Amino acid sequence: MKYPTKSSGTASGSKPIKLFLTLSTLLISTLLVFSVFTTSANAEESMSEDAADLTATKNTQIQVAQMGKNPCSSKSMPIRKKQVTNYKKLLKYGKKLWNDEKFGKAKGTSCNTCHPNGALLNSKPYPKYIKMAGEILTVDQMINFCMINPMKTKALKWNSKEMTAIAAYIAKHTMTKSQGKMKHDMMNPCMKMKNPCNKMMNPCSGM
Repeated sequence: MKYPTKSSGTASGSKPIKLFLTLSTLLISTLLVFSVFTTSANAEESMSEDAADLTATKNTQIQVAQMGKNPCSSKSMPIRKKQVTNYKKLLKYGKKLWNDEKFGKAKGTSCNTCHPNGALLNSKPYPKYIKMAGEILTVDQMINFCMINPMKTKALKWNSKEMTAIAAYIAKHTMTKSQGKMKHDMMNPCMKMKNPCNKMMNPCSGM
């Protein structure tokens, strides 16, 4: 006796279900793989940032260590035995030298001879071109040019208190060039005929 077999409709109905389950499994697997990949990428990026921060920190520490070895950070050696620290006293000393006719060897001549009370100095900042010297000079070089030429004496030492005092006095009394050339010429004894400074290259005309 033959028994009836299962209907083909039941078999065909199970196929969509299997297909759906298969696709669902694949989708879930894909999502899991993507999730793992994303997590791994984020972790690597985070580790990379941490490594960069660590490197920057180490570089900073190295720079700080190098700064400690920098010769400028060590104990400095003074440029003169007795350091100059009081600016008010320095200006007072500068004024004394400015008016001292014995500061140089030219009889009756001082810095004040050409620039009474530090007046009528060109305000253009140093280094600058000095006409009477024919070249560009710093303020210290200009001072020594005057010491050697109109003052007829030796140049001041670069680290001397006298050099610093005169430079400070000049800085305090510098004025603009536009403040009356005529007044300067009238007061300037270098413009007098008998004055030894009154030559073709007047040492007082370009300071």
